Amino acid sequence: MYKDRLFELIRKGEVALWVGAGFSLYAGYPSGKQLAKLLYDDLTISEREDVNIALPLPGLAEEYRRIRGGKNNALIALLNKHFSKAPLSTEYHTKLSQIPHIKSIITTNYDTLFEKAYGENGQVLYASNQIPYIDSGKAQIFKVHGTLSHPESIIISTSDYNRFFRVDSERSVYWTVIKERLATKSILFLGYGLEDPNIDIILGKMEDELGPNRKESFLLSPDLPAPKINELARRGISYINLKGEAFVDELFSNIKDNIYSDFDTGKIDASTHSKFVANFGHLPNYAVKNEKLKITSIGHKNTSYEAKLKFSFLQDDALNGSLPDLLAGKMFELEIPEGRMQAPILEMDGITISRSMTSLTLQLAPVISTTIDIRFDDGFEYFGIPFKAYKMDDAAELRLYPIGATIQIKLPFKSKSDEGINFSLSYTHDQSVKRIKDEIELFELLDRLTKGNRFYAFEKGKQVYSASLDAILEKQSPFEWYLEYFKLLRKIEICYKLTFQGVSIEEVTEQTMQIARRAVASHEGVEMEFDIPGAYWRLPYELRSEEDKVELQSFLGNISNIVMGSKEYISVDLHGHTLSIGFEIQRLMNPIIVSEVNFDIPVMSEIVVKSANEKLLIRYSKEHLFGNTET
Repeated sequence: MYKDRLFELIRKGEVALWVGAGFSLYAGYPSGKQLAKLLYDDLTISEREDVNIALPLPGLAEEYRRIRGGKNNALIALLNKHFSKAPLSTEYHTKLSQIPHIKSIITTNYDTLFEKAYGENGQVLYASNQIPYIDSGKAQIFKVHGTLSHPESIIISTSDYNRFFRVDSERSVYWTVIKERLATKSILFLGYGLEDPNIDIILGKMEDELGPNRKESFLLSPDLPAPKINELARRGISYINLKGEAFVDELFSNIKDNIYSDFDTGKIDASTHSKFVANFGHLPNYAVKNEKLKITSIGHKNTSYEAKLKFSFLQDDALNGSLPDLLAGKMFELEIPEGRMQAPILEMDGITISRSMTSLTLQLAPVISTTIDIRFDDGFEYFGIPFKAYKMDDAAELRLYPIGATIQIKLPFKSKSDEGINFSLSYTHDQSVKRIKDEIELFELLDRLTKGNRFYAFEKGKQVYSASLDAILEKQSPFEWYLEYFKLLRKIEICYKLTFQGVSIEEVTEQTMQIARRAVASHEGVEMEFDIPGAYWRLPYELRSEEDKVELQSFLGNISNIVMGSKEYISVDLHGHTLSIGFEIQRLMNPIIVSEVNFDIPVMSEIVVKSANEKLLIRYSKEHLFGNTET
């Protein structure tokens, strides 16, 4: 119960560690009791006669100093001898240094295990004059008993304790910061037993300073007897029966199981999340969605890594038979709809990524994953296409990822003919267009692939493949239509001095094609030809005199020069831009009169004119037919 609560507090970044000598035993360094014995053994036989071997470490250190002339030299030399040697292991200190949730470590130890484990990510603090330079971006390691690199800072004897805890600490900036950590964080005592004099001094100090207002406290120690557990409870400390090393292992596993869900639920920030998962090579990408920071994708610093997906289906689920088919290469992918997976767990490098997947698409792993350049016989080239090849039971599936789309080509293993390779091709376009130039290259590529043009594939400058795929389109390729469209848009970008951005591929229609054609025709001053089956013009006329009759006859003799013009200057909207294209001028191609002309005077009638080949010609002008000019 207490352990789970402690795990949760640590994962929320709400715990400071207070670490004693017991946590350095695995590294080969002495406990407080063992250090006292080392001090005693360093005395001569005659010197030992005046010393009580049962004294705790501070008392023995006090006697040792007195016997050695009241100076610290011999005491510091002995500490250096035993704590400056190379450790047997740094495993558990290193693991703690990989947990960015823990930002405060207070230790009474003289060894340098924490300093070496944290390296540049930790800041060692042992004196008040260092406090103004605390770096909040690093873990703070408070060495409350000093550091051997500065012997004057060492606290070990009874008089040292009395001076620091009863006098100096009352006015010490250093101890003020320690008290702030004790007041604002839950405390985990690691590497202490109740028989350790340090713990009694520390607990007494906490009780004096904070009383009942301090946050939760925990103490780890294996197999404490019931009276000592009761004493801890009396002092408001939750006891966890576990060795420090085992606790660190369990804590590390617990964080690995929860690190992604803790970020998703807001228990930790992106900095803490990214620092922990970086230990395993994860490179998450973050973005704000609906005013909340989310993980959009997870990269990896290594080209290969281990990922596991654990789930099950109900016994009678038809998908039970599909999964073996996928693994055997009989199908390329398997879609698992919402609600069909039981207890799904996705792991990467032993870290739980998700336990809440509702649906899933599984694909075969590629046998080839590289980047290629493609060149065609007509000279067209496309550079830097990500490429993956998948081997299935009866076919190979190739996937190319040019900018803006995914191209899928399926090649049956027995597919070669005299003309080329039989294949099926499909492609999926991204929702929006990034650059018009990229779209032109994409549809140039697709158009050539589907028309059977021979191509050559290059990897790192070396030709690795050459083939011509059988032409699969007997009529006009739809890719030609898109190619024309994006070439028109590119002309418009240049002519109208603008840029199309964020164009949705769903907005590309026959209507926008006609708008683009009109815009380009206007700028280039050319006529456009349109089919108008069954359409005609009705031209009203009135004859009131012989002069009108002569004028009508002249008009009929020049029927091929008849034009109609718009009254208003025309502007069109295309993908977020308004384009001014001019006055529209229409004329019929090969006009013929299809109605009788009445020359009686007076008369009001009409002439019906149509195109002999049912075509209309349209152009645009900056000037109106009657001389008005758009300004």
